[in-house]
Amino acid sequence: MMLKSHAFLIISGLLASLPAGLLVSLSANIQVLAATPEQTPPAKAIELNNKAFYDINNKKFGDAIPKLEEALKLDPSYTFARSNLGIARNNYAIELSNSKNFKGALKQLHHASFTSLAKENKEHKGNIDQVIQSLGMDPANVKDREKLGDKALQEGDLISAIVEYREAHDMKPDANLKAKLDQTIARLQVTDKFMSRLDSHKGVK
Repeated sequence: MMLKSHAFLIISGLLASLPAGLLVSLSANIQVLAATPEQTPPAKAIELNNKAFYDINNKKFGDAIPKLEEALKLDPSYTFARSNLGIARNNYAIELSNSKNFKGALKQLHHASFTSLAKENKEHKGNIDQVIQSLGMDPANVKDREKLGDKALQEGDLISAIVEYREAHDMKPDANLKAKLDQTIARLQVTDKFMSRLDSHKGVK
């Protein structure tokens, strides 16, 4: 299935087209604007973000991801690094999808969706739906989404499980799904406090 795609690279406010992939690709951000002292991330975090920016520009998405994670460990509130991490994972998922590694692509998209800001998350969710279809499942089917969450949980991927349980519960609120979601979030808070802090959602009400 051919999907819509677009990509732009932002450099000092200018837009330049990038080659498009099968899924919707996203643009990265370099630290170019001055900030007040209390808003400025640590210099090392800015350096890591900017190195990752060039990795993304050179389609080295797998190289960008650990740099951005390290930047966020230095400053979890660093918006550029957080946005770029979602972008790197999203665009890495495109590469995996193009090579028919749909399972790997879905994991990257789950992790992108988990941490991303709202403006990028719409694209991640659209890409997740397309990859789920490529896996022979229905992204609009609550049971299929719950099965994906259960499978991720069995494999120890708490973030993917959270994303799928959350999506399934949003489709059709259910006490069992809510319990699974809450338990998995609680496990993540214990086993990976760093990633837990990057959860872009407040949980299902």
